[in-house]
Amino acid sequence: MKTIKRGSHDGIITLTTDFGTRDPYVASMKGVILSIAPDTTIIDITHEIEPFNVLQAAFILYRAVRWFPAETIHVAVVDPGVGSERRALAIKTNQCVLIGPDNGVLIPAAKYFGIIDVREIKKKFLDEISHTFHGRDIFAPAAANLSIGMKFEELGPTASNLRELDFGIIEWIDEELRAKILHVDRFGNLITNIPRKLYTEIASKETIMISTTRKTSKIKPAHSYFEGKPKELLILPGSGEFIEISCNKGSAAELLAVKPGDTFILRFGSSF
Repeated sequence: MKTIKRGSHDGIITLTTDFGTRDPYVASMKGVILSIAPDTTIIDITHEIEPFNVLQAAFILYRAVRWFPAETIHVAVVDPGVGSERRALAIKTNQCVLIGPDNGVLIPAAKYFGIIDVREIKKKFLDEISHTFHGRDIFAPAAANLSIGMKFEELGPTASNLRELDFGIIEWIDEELRAKILHVDRFGNLITNIPRKLYTEIASKETIMISTTRKTSKIKPAHSYFEGKPKELLILPGSGEFIEISCNKGSAAELLAVKPGDTFILRFGSSF
């Protein structure tokens, strides 16, 4: 992979938001970035995070950032606390810079690479700063200025006591495993917080049932979607670090009536 040298004019800035694409918000951020750093490559990770869903945004960012070249700048704006006393942060890691609100959205990705330095963004880049659009007025110009060579330390003072966020714990008690849904992808696959390393043990169970607040169904261990009959629920090791609940040629999210952040129970046994 190409390494981007700080101060070059071909740097990469990524954007992750819950803004969607029907409004001018994303375009406004890109306009600010390109006005400051016209040769920057802007990559949209996604703008389809569920509104205000910080956990989902943190997960998407965590999964995506590792595939980018060194020194990429990642901006994440899922910010229900905009306009409050929450801080605007920039986190320098061993691989990249992460910029966004101090609500935990940056933390899993930052910890994945290892945190070197954290700054509260105090430097004012635009003449006017709104109370409701820090993505355009603070985060985008901070990223753009870093991409053209501004020193990281110039952003503001060192920040500590960051708001933490993790993907939750799983509880395995007797023949039940309680877990959480981190993300629902376009196909309705449920990405859970169950580590992939547990797949072999789970798949060895004679029978597996999944229970949500509205549905209970049997699921079949598999390694790929084609191994199930149409509309059959499957549990797979997935392509990342976490186990997935899927449905061959259907939506597991619709079948189980769940969304990101919901909890569920896997039950194991031979008496169902």
